[in-house]
Amino acid sequence: MSDVVVLSHIGTGGFGEVKKIMYKDLFVACMKTGKEDNPQMVSLFLQEARVLYKLAGVGGAPKLHAVAKNHPVIIMEFCEGVTLEKLSELECGQGMSLGKFFGICNQDEMDIRRAVLKSVGCRLMELHQAGYCHNDFYTRNVIVNKNGDAFEARIVDFGHAGPKTPLDIHDDLADFNTILREFGLLPKQDRNPRHPKKKLKGLQEMVETFLK
Repeated sequence: MSDVVVLSHIGTGGFGEVKKIMYKDLFVACMKTGKEDNPQMVSLFLQEARVLYKLAGVGGAPKLHAVAKNHPVIIMEFCEGVTLEKLSELECGQGMSLGKFFGICNQDEMDIRRAVLKSVGCRLMELHQAGYCHNDFYTRNVIVNKNGDAFEARIVDFGHAGPKTPLDIHDDLADFNTILREFGLLPKQDRNPRHPKKKLKGLQEMVETFLK
């Protein structure tokens, strides 16, 4: 693609590879390409592109720049920041607190975690209010950036996203519940929040209480 200059490799997922690029010599963007170039993969990428187009940034989703009609290629907004997965790895593997990572010295660590995860929860609620569920809401697909004194969360990788259903809302909220527990913001007595007996209403109340 003559309009694209690859700057770095971001990661590889189930459907393909993601790279940071310079697009048309104008701005930095993100390019996702499929592992296989076949009609089925093209259809999946077009479906993801439609979701991104309709969301237009709602829920922190990356804005769509371009999509190929006959090949599995999407070019979208590059989301600055670090994934929750990386933050968790730094904390567990290197003992680096969120406060130290973000250069915050005058705030309690748990308050910083709450601020970060509240920004994440608000984005998920925006996505649901727009009529969509993510369906792959894990730490690797949430990016956080510090903007002044506030945190800004972005949700990425909409390859499994679609119109919301009660079951999909339940699973998104259950995944957020798991993230909150991973960062020590909820008790760990419930080891399986995705269990069918876990009622949607209870999960919604939990998230609403946390976001207050």
